[in-house]
Amino acid sequence: MAQKEVSSILASLPKLEAVLTQGGDVYGVAMAFKAANRLLPIIVMGNRQDELALWKSEHEANGYERVLTVMGNGKSCERCLPLAGKKVKKG
Repeated sequence: MAQKEVSSILASLPKLEAVLTQGGDVYGVAMAFKAANRLLPIIVMGNRQDELALWKSEHEANGYERVLTVMGNGKSCERCLPLAGKKVKKG
């Protein structure tokens, strides 16, 4: 599902530096980039087997790096917003 959805909009997007995923969408997102012959951006991954296997394969092939998180993406965004000068409401 993720590959189909990302593929449907990827051509309309500029170069992406990073992608935040959720719920096991990493592999589909990566395959959409590969199918479009685009470089993989940094993808925020969890610790699922398919995500780690994808990273290992890409890392060995070309030094690909990723961001690994074991907290929910909402929490990750909460931590990134202040870096972009945005205020985060607590509670």
